[in-house]
Amino acid sequence: MGNSLVNSPVVEAIEKFGSEAKERRVFVGLSGGIDSQSLLHALVSIASKYQIELTAAHLNHQQSKHADSWEKHCRETCAVLNVEFITHRLRVTHTSTAGKESTLRDLRYSWFQSLVGKADIFVTAHHLDDHVETVLLRLVRGSGVRGLRGIPSCRSMGKGILRRPFLDIWRKDIAAYAKFYGLSWIEDHSNSDEAHDRNFVRHKVITQLRVRWPGCAQSIARSVDHLMSADRLLDGVGAQDMSTMYQNANECRFANFGKIDVAQFNALDIERRNNVLRFWIKSVRFEAPGYRRLSELCRQLLSVNLDSKIRIVFGDFEFRRYRNYLYLLPKQRKPIRAVPMVWRANGSCEMPQTGVRIIACHGEGIGLKASHFTDDDVLIGSYSRSVALRLHRNGRTRTLRNLFQENGIPPWERWRLPVLFLGDNPICVPSIGLVPDFAARKGENGLEIVLEESL
Repeated sequence: MGNSLVNSPVVEAIEKFGSEAKERRVFVGLSGGIDSQSLLHALVSIASKYQIELTAAHLNHQQSKHADSWEKHCRETCAVLNVEFITHRLRVTHTSTAGKESTLRDLRYSWFQSLVGKADIFVTAHHLDDHVETVLLRLVRGSGVRGLRGIPSCRSMGKGILRRPFLDIWRKDIAAYAKFYGLSWIEDHSNSDEAHDRNFVRHKVITQLRVRWPGCAQSIARSVDHLMSADRLLDGVGAQDMSTMYQNANECRFANFGKIDVAQFNALDIERRNNVLRFWIKSVRFEAPGYRRLSELCRQLLSVNLDSKIRIVFGDFEFRRYRNYLYLLPKQRKPIRAVPMVWRANGSCEMPQTGVRIIACHGEGIGLKASHFTDDDVLIGSYSRSVALRLHRNGRTRTLRNLFQENGIPPWERWRLPVLFLGDNPICVPSIGLVPDFAARKGENGLEIVLEESL
């Protein structure tokens, strides 16, 4: 090896990552094991060059008597490397080994996700051996093409991105890097416990495969490359199908990922319907559910009539049907009846129960006439079928229900849209319309009422 690791796969991978993460904040998942210690060390070596702000994140699972000493080791490592260190402790009680594995993984990534902000990157030290193990595990669990691709090198994580810079590197290359630089790391003896599925695959299955076929891991990795190629082809078909049925959901007032025409969707065969849904979900950076759950959604869309309403939730997103369209949405809030609020019609007003912010924008001849609000407060109410407004001078008085239907406002948004009252009179539904008698005329000071989603 000599006295340099210039051509090390680790160095090459971290340089490539650094150029992509320039001037960004990067969180490192640090367990204290050889893989994450090597990743942290390699990132420190390029942080200044690429102006990367590093933070190490250690999750203390409290599942081992050594957990506190591992946390201490990680903290001391970061102190030596001058890296910001944050830690979090879990409290988990679970009797099933398999169930506990899943619970810990979900809690771990939930905490990781809570750390990253917009444009932040969270990195983990998964490598090619992990990749191969994952493929074998998913093979015996009956995964499809996408599942058999193994561990993704990049995916969305909350407001940020999850990256795995070492995913094309073998464990032995990381070990060579760690030994060359004299790194110290912890050994988690639970990694040899074959009650865990991954450990069983690592120590029993792959070991036996390598005895019979020494190059099996490389062959599996090549198969993954072929599957990724097939997946790209499926994405191409999905994009083509989506282009014929996708529309922007301009009638929606809040966050959404568009809609597709149900009749055109149902005209496809089942494989292409599933593929369209996967492509759509993937295009907005969510993780697609399994074949069975998507097939159930397809079945419901085929079996119900035009007026039927469908809602199927998958983690942080959901599908809803309204009229002849299927909508993809962030997971929606549970409808509640918001408590009326008093507002001075100035600046902004937060409505935490509905997650809506109301903003008054001043301008000439726009929106509501400002002089109406010099002495009186505005009452902000919520959707009620009995509320009625006349939005055109020569038009009829229409109930909110009628107005929402005429404007195509989907049912799941209606309860969130505020109604502005002056005294007992409803005068405006922002984004829908206002009563003409309260409108600003040319040359008059006006208030344009704008809605924003708040956290």
